[in-house]
Amino acid sequence: VDSPYILEGLEPQTRYNFRFAAKNDAGFGPWAAPEHHTMPSRSYPEEPKFLNAAQDGIVHSAYYNHFELQWKIPADNGELIDKYDIKFCPVRRLNDVWTEIPGMSCKTVEQRSHEPTSLLLAGLQPDTHYKIELRAHNNIGYSTPGQIVVKTAR
Repeated sequence: VDSPYILEGLEPQTRYNFRFAAKNDAGFGPWAAPEHHTMPSRSYPEEPKFLNAAQDGIVHSAYYNHFELQWKIPADNGELIDKYDIKFCPVRRLNDVWTEIPGMSCKTVEQRSHEPTSLLLAGLQPDTHYKIELRAHNNIGYSTPGQIVVKTAR
């Protein structure tokens, strides 16, 4: 019960019928009632999820001038992810909203999907908050951006 099992290579917009039975040293148990599932259509990737732990909504970097961003590969929704776009900007909180700091520029980095799901963001300013947006891309389009705020050390 509730044991996950991943089936790969299923076709979008195709209906599948599943039946399950348990097996142990004594043999197979009775078959469960059939379950029917229709796979969703192909789409842009799911939103990437960050592996960096946040405290009060902010990830604290141990370093004053760099940060290693790490994320989990999102579901590709039927089309292979070919790249990730990472945008990071110095921000400050105004009325509980993180806004870009005028005069300080944002940077965007493109990372191909065959590279590791991490990126060293270097050249950061000490004691500064950065809003990071990460989007996955496939041949249908971009995911919704995953977002975190990172604060560099003093």
